Amino acid sequence: MSSTTVIVFLCASYALYSLLCLIRNIRIARTIGIPVVWSPISPFNPFWIIFNKRLSPIIQRLPLSLGSWTQHDALDWTWVDRAHGDSQVHEKLGDTFAHATPREIEIHTRDPAVADEVLRKRANDFPKISHYAKVLDFLGTSLVSSDGEDWVRHRKATVSTLSDRNNRLVWAETIRQTQQMIQHYFSASSGRIIDPVEDVREVYLHVFTGVFFGVKYGFRQAAEKYIPEGHLRTYKDCLHTSLKDLLILRLVPKWILDLPVLPHRISNFRDSAREMRQYLDEMIASSKEELEEKGTRRRTQTDNLLSFMVKSNGEIEAENGSSDMSLKWNYLTESEIRGNLFTYSLGGHESSAHTLTFALYLLAALPQEQEWLAAEVTSVLGQKKDWQSEESFMEVFARLKRCQAVMNETLRLYPSVTVLPKCTGSAATTLLVSGSDRHIPPSINVYVNMPSIQIHKPVWGSDATSFRPSRWITSSQSLAGLENEQLRAPPEGAFLPWSDGKRICPGKRFSQVGFVAALAAILLKHRIEVVPDAGESMGDARKRTFRVVNNTYAVMTVHMYEPSSVKLELIKRYPKNWPSKKKWSAVFCVSFYTLLSPVSSSMVAPALEAIAHDLTIPSAFEQILVLSIFVLAYALGPLIWGPLSELYGRIIILQLTTLLYMAFNLGCGLATTKAQVIAFRFLAGFGGSAPMAVGGAVFADLFNAEERGRAISIYSLAPLLGPAIGPIAGGFITQETTWRWIFYSTTIFAGLVQGIGLFVLQETCAPVLLVRIKNRLVKETGNTALRTEFDNPERTVIRALAGALTRPFRLFGTQVIIQALAVYMMYLYGIMYLVLSTFSALWTTRYGESSGISGLNYISLGLGFFLGAQTCARFQDRVYVALKKRYVLDGGPGKPEFRVPMMVPGAVLVPVGLLIYGWSAQYKAHWILPNLGAVLFSAGVIVGFQGIQAFLVDTYTRYAASAIGSVMVLRSVAGFGFPLFAPALYHRLDYGWGNTLLALTAVGIGLPGPILLWVFGERLRKRSQFAAG
Repeated sequence: MSSTTVIVFLCASYALYSLLCLIRNIRIARTIGIPVVWSPISPFNPFWIIFNKRLSPIIQRLPLSLGSWTQHDALDWTWVDRAHGDSQVHEKLGDTFAHATPREIEIHTRDPAVADEVLRKRANDFPKISHYAKVLDFLGTSLVSSDGEDWVRHRKATVSTLSDRNNRLVWAETIRQTQQMIQHYFSASSGRIIDPVEDVREVYLHVFTGVFFGVKYGFRQAAEKYIPEGHLRTYKDCLHTSLKDLLILRLVPKWILDLPVLPHRISNFRDSAREMRQYLDEMIASSKEELEEKGTRRRTQTDNLLSFMVKSNGEIEAENGSSDMSLKWNYLTESEIRGNLFTYSLGGHESSAHTLTFALYLLAALPQEQEWLAAEVTSVLGQKKDWQSEESFMEVFARLKRCQAVMNETLRLYPSVTVLPKCTGSAATTLLVSGSDRHIPPSINVYVNMPSIQIHKPVWGSDATSFRPSRWITSSQSLAGLENEQLRAPPEGAFLPWSDGKRICPGKRFSQVGFVAALAAILLKHRIEVVPDAGESMGDARKRTFRVVNNTYAVMTVHMYEPSSVKLELIKRYPKNWPSKKKWSAVFCVSFYTLLSPVSSSMVAPALEAIAHDLTIPSAFEQILVLSIFVLAYALGPLIWGPLSELYGRIIILQLTTLLYMAFNLGCGLATTKAQVIAFRFLAGFGGSAPMAVGGAVFADLFNAEERGRAISIYSLAPLLGPAIGPIAGGFITQETTWRWIFYSTTIFAGLVQGIGLFVLQETCAPVLLVRIKNRLVKETGNTALRTEFDNPERTVIRALAGALTRPFRLFGTQVIIQALAVYMMYLYGIMYLVLSTFSALWTTRYGESSGISGLNYISLGLGFFLGAQTCARFQDRVYVALKKRYVLDGGPGKPEFRVPMMVPGAVLVPVGLLIYGWSAQYKAHWILPNLGAVLFSAGVIVGFQGIQAFLVDTYTRYAASAIGSVMVLRSVAGFGFPLFAPALYHRLDYGWGNTLLALTAVGIGLPGPILLWVFGERLRKRSQFAAG
């Protein structure tokens, strides 16, 4: 008989035997009473393991769906099937089905109720499939591969070292390693580009060896790269190779590994496994020697994993004649110690590193989720200086609920393992499936399809395949804030990354603590961003990141195919990346600074007669000058303070000028002559004008264009609300006490605001921050050649000051946009102060009210400012985003012209309000009508202000302070000058025709302006050397 005949006969016999076995298994599977599918070859067949990736696409092309069995006949089919969203196989066959092959019968389920019964409620009836974990036993039996009493023994000898006492060490060591990793990024020649896959592995490997082996390394420590004598590779390389090629042990008999000549991949795995064994034996021997030196044998709570297991070694206990039977009962042999060290190393650093790596890529691709998470990190860690210490672990970890939610969501979508293997053992049992008890024969494998069960839409909702960590957070409907958030418990049997029941992963807490510690340490002061390729937009870069994250494969754990194709960058949290809470704290603080001087400017109005009497100021012009000279200083101050803030920083200018304001405002209260009060008022206004120039620039630093409108709306309310509040307070102060307390009270208020600002405000100006970083790096590295993008080596201090101080004049002289908006803002500001300066007189003379009661009418102006600001704040960013979606199709930046539509309502409300106010006052109509006109007028003024302010900040982002300063020149002159001719205007034309003249002028200036900006704005910006972009 020829060899060919023998081979054909053997193949035919094997095929016939497989067919008979398949038919038998199909019949058995059908007795269970659930859907049954079959495959002609077992997924554990070595031939099929090697060639299924190449053969499956060919077989699937067979007609009549003859090749459909390949969809569920591979070791990783559950993960491959997950790539289609919700499982296609389960959608066709149901939540629980049987799979018959010639070798075995399998039950696959994604039913949470079935999973909960198999894993938790009846764990003893469904033991672990022995051959699944035996592949890990090549260095010795371990907790993972053992079962029954052996499993209990292994658990007692290892799990006690995973207590919260050791987790404190995990917390502190993870933070230490992560901070060293961050320092390495910012000192490396590669800059801030990070390698999450390798670097996160290194962090976790060092955490594991430090906490559980007692051997500490620094991140990228030179000693770690050193290969000890007697070794050919590092411990880390051995560990990674052993994991990556562990499947070889399923395919290659152990005797083949001893052959002298083997393919490179197999020989590399064999050599790594041998060196791994050598490393672990050396660790065990070293630990034994250390115990011999210390003369201690008893296990204590301070033992690490290695020392605890060594003390549990039966040989050591026997040598020392221990009579403790519990120790003898749960002893571990040296081979078992080695096996546990290996499996704990794999699970302790590889699985944990997998989760953090996926999370970093996902957070980089989803900046809104990253900011949501960073808000918690900065809030919690910012309140506790020693958050990284072991003592703070329990408190801080419990409060970082969003970090835990991100971990849960990452593991829900990208679990480190893809199937939980169980079986019925040697005895038959029952299983509740879809409400009915099913008889399950002996030796049936039961697999919980974790990837599918964790994205099953009936359990997790219609967005089950989306990364949304907030699904894990719940909070009381009656309470708000981070402290009231709670981590939501998952549905029973539907979230299984650590398995469940008595065989739940013993390292669960270790992985949670390490993940939260590392993520918090990264996001406290930094954000993670995708680095776009050349010519690629950020939006496209983030989409590419998603494709890479979802292009994965599963061996022992899940891996990305090409993680290196996406570069991630670690960026320090500059103002635009600050948490929302910090940004809005700055908004309100700057707004209070801005409120100071407008209140002071108008608060004097009701006290002018008293001041004139005490300081002998008979001239009506000089009395008005006491009021208006403060506003005249606004024309000069912003021209200086705005440019200086671009050189030296926003916050230092704000705080120094507030001190200047406080000093001279107090001087006004102490003045004894008209010259003193007029001079001090001018100097106080000079100091108090800075927030009006600097505030808009702060918001340009803090916010992107799409979210800037709301902040500017709140800020713009302050300079307009101040003149409405001031006269009310001033009237009552004058009535109840002396006019000097007007100045004392505003000085006290300024002191309170200054005190808050010292704690709340931090520098926001990007050029200033970059210079500070450069100076620090020059000091640390000695490299004096370092430059920022704003540096000019030829620029001297004098030239810098000259350039900055002349910039507002150059802007005003060359920018048509600034000239047009300056004229419109000048007119709005002028008529606003005209109305403010005459408003009180209207009510005291024509309506006969007292000075105190007449001041209450200023509430209508304040109400208009408030309603206009709130309405504009609500709609300004929405209109901007809507127009951006309509006109910017490629996802690029928006245009300042998208602010123009919100100017139109203001241009309409101003003349309408003036007409109602003027004619109702002239005919002495009911007091509510002039106040109604005042509400509409002031609402229109603030809407116009906010539109102009937002347009300027968007157009001249880098030079926002100088641009606003140049516009404020005419505005302040008008605020000073218009009240001077107000008495003459109303004396000749009365309120009706006087306001009609003002209203017609407002129509002539206000309505054409927005139209012209919409049509010509972009063309003018492109011709400007100062405009953004």
